[in-house]
Amino acid sequence: MMNPNETPEAKVILDFIERRIKKKLSCNIIFSGELGKGKSYSGIRLLELWYKRRFDELFHISHVCDTLDEAVLLGRDFKRKGEGILIEELSVLAGSRESLTKINRLWNKFMDTCRIKQIVIVGNTPYLNFIDKHIISLSQVWIETLGVNFRKKVCVCKPLILQPSQRKVYYHRFVDDKGDEIQLCFFKKPSEELCKTYDNLKEKSVHELYDEIAQRMLLEKKKQLKELGKKALAPREQEAYNYYLNKIPAKEAYKKMGLKSVNTYYNYLNNAKKKVEEGKYGGNT
Repeated sequence: MMNPNETPEAKVILDFIERRIKKKLSCNIIFSGELGKGKSYSGIRLLELWYKRRFDELFHISHVCDTLDEAVLLGRDFKRKGEGILIEELSVLAGSRESLTKINRLWNKFMDTCRIKQIVIVGNTPYLNFIDKHIISLSQVWIETLGVNFRKKVCVCKPLILQPSQRKVYYHRFVDDKGDEIQLCFFKKPSEELCKTYDNLKEKSVHELYDEIAQRMLLEKKKQLKELGKKALAPREQEAYNYYLNKIPAKEAYKKMGLKSVNTYYNYLNNAKKKVEEGKYGGNT
């Protein structure tokens, strides 16, 4: 099974997708694997192979989504049966710790309704149990990436069929044309152009993620400081401190407060800062 020169690449998975589409069903596939095990490239490669087989065309990087909004808008515009979407970091977007939250219910509804348009959804996660269990129950294939064989230039994977029941999800092995169970499959690296575009997209999304985290931390810090201020400050001190937190210039803030001089504003502000610092570090408030 592991000789790329003798075994068609990911044939069993592609055949499975094709059978689902012929039956007018969707196909949801989850790739799992640690960092560097090849899950993202394998997911892209699967869709690259599928688009070649289904449409005889290239898979476009615009079908890689980082958010639910992107996936829904993309799926809305699909006209052909069997179009594919790669969803990055599904465990972050619909994590198991946020089960039954509004966003996870939306993810579940989206993946369930993909069967109407027969969309092929490929998502990735470090570990399967990081994902909301309802999404796992809506998926049909789990592919665990075991690592990269650099000598043969392939990513080695373990493919399993997911079969949900009322109580749990069962795993079954694929079988080949002879009826033998398939232990492993492999994926080659996607085309150089696709890899380059994907890497650029990934780098951009990481920077955007860092910016989002930084903004959230700043907002949380501001919220905490305001809460401290409410407990410790007199009304005029609180007013001056709020202007300071919102980065209103002193020359503008003292006028908004109706003060006669900017020095009076600084007096209120300095008193507020002192009380907040005492409150933060265990002093009297």
